[in-house]
Amino acid sequence: MADKLGLADAIDLLEHTLQEEDAALNTLKVFASEFDVTEEM
Repeated sequence: MADKLGLADAIDLLEHTLQEEDAALNTLKVFASEFDVTEEM
């Protein structure tokens, strides 16, 4: 990927992807906080 986009572009793309994943995780945390999610093992 870095060869095709250039290293700076690849880093920008990875940063953007990480931000999207972080936002999705935060959304899941909000949903989880609305339920009693205790771990059972």
